[in-house]
Amino acid sequence: METVQENSVNLIKTANSGSILPSSSVAQSPNTTNSNLSDNKTPNKQGRPLKSQSFTSEATLNNRNMLEYLKRKREDTALDPEHTEDTETASQATKKQNMLQLSSTKAQDTPVCLENKSTDEILRILVSQIGAVREEAKTNKTSLENRIQQSQSENKKSIQALRKDYQELKSTWSDKWTKMQERQAKLEAEIAELKAAKTNTEHTRLEKENNSCIEEINSKIKCLEDMTEIYEKSWRKLNIIVKNHNWPNSNLLNQAQEFFNRNFNLNNPVSEIKPLDRNFKILRIKLADENTKAIILKNKALNLKESKISIMQDLTKRELQTFKKLQQVAREQKELAWNVRGIQNLWEADNLVGTDIICACETWATHANELPPNWNKYSALWSPAIKEKSTGHASGGIIILAKKPIKIKEIFSSDSWIFAHITAGSSRFILASVYIRPSRDMKTSMDLLQDSINDIDQLYGNLPMLLVGDFNARLGALSPIQEELVTNTNIYATREASDEEINTRGRTLDNAMTESSLIVINGRSFSDRPSKHTCLHINKSTIDFVWANVSALSIIYDLEILQIENPSDHFPLLLQLYYDEPPLTQATIENKNREMFQWTSTGEDEYRARMTWSDKVALINNDNLDEINNILITENKIAAEAAGMKKQLKGLHRLKRSQLWYDDECKQGKQELAKLFKSYKKAGFQGQAKELYVQAKKKQKALVKRKKQQVREQQLNNLANTNKPSDFWKTVSRFKSHPGTGKNPISIQAWENFYENNIPNREEDTTTYYGVLDPNLDCEFTLSELNRVLNKSKSNKATGPDGVKNEHLKNLPENWKLTNHAGI
Repeated sequence: METVQENSVNLIKTANSGSILPSSSVAQSPNTTNSNLSDNKTPNKQGRPLKSQSFTSEATLNNRNMLEYLKRKREDTALDPEHTEDTETASQATKKQNMLQLSSTKAQDTPVCLENKSTDEILRILVSQIGAVREEAKTNKTSLENRIQQSQSENKKSIQALRKDYQELKSTWSDKWTKMQERQAKLEAEIAELKAAKTNTEHTRLEKENNSCIEEINSKIKCLEDMTEIYEKSWRKLNIIVKNHNWPNSNLLNQAQEFFNRNFNLNNPVSEIKPLDRNFKILRIKLADENTKAIILKNKALNLKESKISIMQDLTKRELQTFKKLQQVAREQKELAWNVRGIQNLWEADNLVGTDIICACETWATHANELPPNWNKYSALWSPAIKEKSTGHASGGIIILAKKPIKIKEIFSSDSWIFAHITAGSSRFILASVYIRPSRDMKTSMDLLQDSINDIDQLYGNLPMLLVGDFNARLGALSPIQEELVTNTNIYATREASDEEINTRGRTLDNAMTESSLIVINGRSFSDRPSKHTCLHINKSTIDFVWANVSALSIIYDLEILQIENPSDHFPLLLQLYYDEPPLTQATIENKNREMFQWTSTGEDEYRARMTWSDKVALINNDNLDEINNILITENKIAAEAAGMKKQLKGLHRLKRSQLWYDDECKQGKQELAKLFKSYKKAGFQGQAKELYVQAKKKQKALVKRKKQQVREQQLNNLANTNKPSDFWKTVSRFKSHPGTGKNPISIQAWENFYENNIPNREEDTTTYYGVLDPNLDCEFTLSELNRVLNKSKSNKATGPDGVKNEHLKNLPENWKLTNHAGI
């Protein structure tokens, strides 16, 4: 009985809460059909469709009554004395049968009266009403979903239409905006053109109106300046400026008279003295006449070499400004002319490397050659030598070398000269390297040379022009010029010559150069006065000259004959020029010392100890690889230097390849030759010293030839008898030219054609990869891997930019190897 009551109560609670009965109950009922549970629109007995149950106040009241009735019914059942287990079992079966029939009962159209109803009937009615409500909710949900889908479809179409209209409007307005901007830009350009035209018209009109006035004013100003300059020059023409003297202030005139009498052998040349500063250290001295001034200026460089006193002309304001500007920006450029007697003598003259421009003749080279490694900073112009006989070397040959970035452009050349246009910064001039063969007719050669000079004057106007080289003519003291031509220059008007002999070729040369307005510089410079001998062939003579036009006199600083021992019988001529630019290149090679570290077994223990106990290894931060690298390089240098592994290299020595034939015997012979040359020079290049020097020079030349032949034969023997590959290639390298000295004879196009024809096309790999990382290859390397790589590295190899050799890395202690993030 209690079980029936509990089931009744639970069933009522389920109905009141709106829960759904289990589908299994309905499926087990034989009288239940799916149509009765699912279709709430089935017609009733009167032929009307069922309506959904609505929960009104009346329905709520009926439910309350039903609950009260069920409560009373349960109480009556509990008080029934005749209630037995059989009765309870029968009741339960009846109840189960009634519950199974509830699912087939249809919802009522009107509120149902629950009075005098059994519990089973009430439950059946509730189930029917709940099913009806669910069917109606399902129908409403489907209808609502259909309406929502229809609304979404309509909205989507509307949105698409709006987007299409928006794109059309956007495109239309964009085109209109672009056209409007183009039109605006066009209008602005037209306005700017109108303004510019108006401005230019107004400016042109004003310029034309004022042009005559400006020209007249400028002409008057220039006339006044010229008159002032002429007046200043007239009253300064007898004046000189003296600086850095130590004469007492109370007796300046007597001290000056005594000074000029003692140093220039002049008797009372000073007429007036005026101090130009408070300390009386700068004096303006007025001389007696122009001849006295000329003597002082002419001999000041020679007579005052040991004195600190400086003498210069009394310049006008314009001249002084020009001179100061020249001092601020000028530099000396070195040009060298030399009859080398064989191009190999030039290549072996390492002391000349660094000269800005070199003009060499008698190269004996029949074609243009590649420049040696230590001359690769030069650009070259060649005039090949001519081989006139079947035996012996070729005759002549000229080369001009210009150090980069000086630009050199050939104008024209022949077998006797090369004319070139030189550009260094803003300075430009014409330079000619000349070699007149002694076998050539001098008159014919000079006529051709004059024609070339005239052509250049027509092409380049009044540019400075310099002619240098071997003219094979003796001038003596010919070619005087007027004093006015060398005013404010470093050139003397009169020539002083050591070689006083004048031959016919010299007179022809002087006449031709005078007609071409060229002035010889030999014997007119500070360092070559009187002119020194330039050639020692047979007899000493001066046959190598420097010629300049009037425009070039102002850029000449000095000319010096380098009387040094050399393989040729000619001395180099060193010409120094002023330039209007800051230094473009250094005049000499930087002789900076370069250090390297060579591994030695004797310093191994010291090196390892220094590196092991270095305190810098504790400062290593694995996040900064550059810091690790810098610490390693620094500590390696310190330890290697402490272990005696440091070696100094000088800049000049690395330019010259070691020569196996140059042994102690050659070195001793060269030293003896240098001593004999000094004695020969001291004796004035004459007498018995000449014979000793000539014999020693021939002996040294034969010795060098013999040594070279011996070394070559030894190399051939080594090549034939070598067994080790290292010895073989070491011997072969002696026969090869230095790397970088030769051109590749095969063009790039030939290489490309060769590989295209001989190598098949590579098959294209279409594999798609999802990344570039490999777990095995991209992981951090271990200490064992590091040791294995270091042990495989070869010894006695050149270092990289860091200067760390493989031997140093192999001998690093373990505490340094653990910092493997350094990328060693």
